[in-house]
Amino acid sequence: MWDRVRYGIQWGHGSFNEQTLKKYIQEKDITEYEIAYLFTTEHVFQSLKNWEINYGLFAIHNSAWSLVDESLEAMSKYAFTICEKIETLIQHTLMKRKDTPLAQLETIMAHPQVFLQCKENLATHYPHLTTKIGEWDLIDTAKVAEALFNGEIPSNYAVCGPEWLAKLYDFEIIARNLQDLKDKNITQFLLVEKR
Repeated sequence: MWDRVRYGIQWGHGSFNEQTLKKYIQEKDITEYEIAYLFTTEHVFQSLKNWEINYGLFAIHNSAWSLVDESLEAMSKYAFTICEKIETLIQHTLMKRKDTPLAQLETIMAHPQVFLQCKENLATHYPHLTTKIGEWDLIDTAKVAEALFNGEIPSNYAVCGPEWLAKLYDFEIIARNLQDLKDKNITQFLLVEKR
């Protein structure tokens, strides 16, 4: 038996998923817990199935771009119970390493949902920058930020995601609130347990 509640989340440290879970934990006054950063919904469900976590949290729907395909695919493979539905306002920030001049940036790397939610603003304000979706764990914007900080991806990449990542990795903020819907960009997360 575990001595604290173990939560597994779809994305990494600094992600909107983590912020959503921490808000929930604070509201429920939960003090003894651990967070496993699992990066994909598939990994969340695998960890639930293997009893490695008590609960999983992942994004299921965004007000700008409907259902999250990654989560739908994973949900179709596993038996689970929905414990809570949690909504979070999503505001995207564009950031870069401080040692990289703005003029040298070539690529923005982020989760595919980020590009869907910021499509018009990125096309209008940053048409010269290529957008790239990472593979495997780098599909997660928080993992991309960590990789950029550690020099595991080119320094001329920018990251678009939670502003908290800029504080976490001492990045320079280029622009805030890049989501097209501004104050209506809401993502719904599901907190689930194994059935």
